[in-house]
Amino acid sequence: MTYLEYYVFFDLNNLVVIGHGFQKKSQKTPKQQIIKAEKIRKEYYDSKK
Repeated sequence: MTYLEYYVFFDLNNLVVIGHGFQKKSQKTPKQQIIKAEKIRKEYYDSKK
């Protein structure tokens, strides 16, 4: 069974930003996907400075 997993974060407590999504095929989230989501989040906040 496959699932869609999304990494989201909040900006200004009322805006939800969907930073990354992927098709998940197992219970464990691949480390590469976590790193990618963290990178996108950092780039988002850095671009707001």
